[in-house]
Amino acid sequence: MVTLAIDLCDAQDEPIHTSREPYVYLHGGYGGLLEALEEALEGRVPGETLRIQLEPEQAYGDYDAELVRIEPRSRYGEGLEAGMQVEDAFGGEEPRVYMVTDLAGESVVLDGNHPLAGMALRFACQVLAVREATAEEPSRRAGLATTARGRRVRGRGARRGPAPAAAQPLALLRAAPRQRSTRRGRRYGL
Repeated sequence: MVTLAIDLCDAQDEPIHTSREPYVYLHGGYGGLLEALEEALEGRVPGETLRIQLEPEQAYGDYDAELVRIEPRSRYGEGLEAGMQVEDAFGGEEPRVYMVTDLAGESVVLDGNHPLAGMALRFACQVLAVREATAEEPSRRAGLATTARGRRVRGRGARRGPAPAAAQPLALLRAAPRQRSTRRGRRYGL
């Protein structure tokens, strides 16, 4: 288990996220951190810092214009607003989370790209603590970190969990949205 303080900026050093609380993840390819960032943290000890820029293909991928859809507003019921997220599936595809980016008349514009897709990202990380995971934590992929001075960050075998591009390294992005039911799909308030 690794505890980090993470600051994230775009390639022009404009802040995107600053840690308010430490981020705790299970090191070793469990999908709790972007693969390239996790690899860069390998071997670090508490107190060390890392500054790294990840290109879009190492982070959330390139922006895909094919993931932008215009759908009837009525499909999602009342109360739909720009900035909300909707989970929906189209044409037999697997459900995906879309961001409502615009509302125009009877139409809604949905974007299925990750909010950071297409961006080069600069991470500044400080390793706060490293400890061995308990027997239960790999199956839960969560836990609380405690200080374990002198231990190095080490991987634990084969990559598991969701694809690295789907991993969301920041508590800001991992927070479970509030869910409300609608007729089709599920609508989320940010």
